[in-house]
Amino acid sequence: DRARAADLGVSVDSVARTVETMLGGRIVTRYKRDAEQYDVVVQTAASGRTTPEDIEKIFVRGRNDTMVPLSSLVT
Repeated sequence: DRARAADLGVSVDSVARTVETMLGGRIVTRYKRDAEQYDVVVQTAASGRTTPEDIEKIFVRGRNDTMVPLSSLVT
């Protein structure tokens, strides 16, 4: 709901990035230990992304740093 997101100060990009990161995973940095290098991936645990209701537990930052439930912006 683009209009609701705009009213709450949440950009469409923020919604898209949150969905991508929390549900699909995002490599945020690399960790090097000895001669090995490892990707650091941010993602919701598998048990937290198996049903449509799980989206109620994900939040995006809105105007004045308020946390807005993603479920109030997407269906």
